[in-house]
Amino acid sequence: IPISLSSFFANFKNLFINKIQSELSEDKENYCVIGYSCRSLFHTTMKYFKKNDITIVTTPIHHTSFRNIIEKYIKPENIHIIEMNDNYNEIKSLPSINKCDLLVVSHLFGQDLKFNKSLLNEFKRKHNCLFLEDRVQGGSIKDKFSSDLFDLSYYSCGMDKRPVALGGGFMFIRKSCFLSEKINKFIIQEINSYNEETIWERFIFLI
Repeated sequence: IPISLSSFFANFKNLFINKIQSELSEDKENYCVIGYSCRSLFHTTMKYFKKNDITIVTTPIHHTSFRNIIEKYIKPENIHIIEMNDNYNEIKSLPSINKCDLLVVSHLFGQDLKFNKSLLNEFKRKHNCLFLEDRVQGGSIKDKFSSDLFDLSYYSCGMDKRPVALGGGFMFIRKSCFLSEKINKFIIQEINSYNEETIWERFIFLI
């Protein structure tokens, strides 16, 4: 486990005192939803947008689970790929399409993607779409979003991640987003409909 023994026990204690939840809940600009994993939160988000004709624009590289979730809910002909530079760390251009509901990007290699902000801003204004970002491998968490253009961001708390909570994940939903309340309510209702994991089950899982 790539953390110190003291960090391990400090994070283990979070299971019982719910420290992470209380710290994140103080955010006045964003909703924060804690889930079983970042991919389960992304899956639930896509479930909210479950429509046969939904169209997305996305970066070409994602974690396998994110890719599979996208392909589960979106028809192949409605998936449009963003053109990247050779190092896959900068957006070169966006597809020229008539309709877009979601723009989804995954940041890679421990840094946030570089992009022309005016280009993305114009695209967002034209299509009135939501911007989602997977920041599991992105920049510092002190910036909850890589840019004020993004509406939803996803984080992992696995043993090899920062921040680490020995598992789980969370997401931020910008309250100024026009669908923020509906998305937040839907995801929380979905999570509450599942069987609750007891502290004992969690303890056994970690052991």
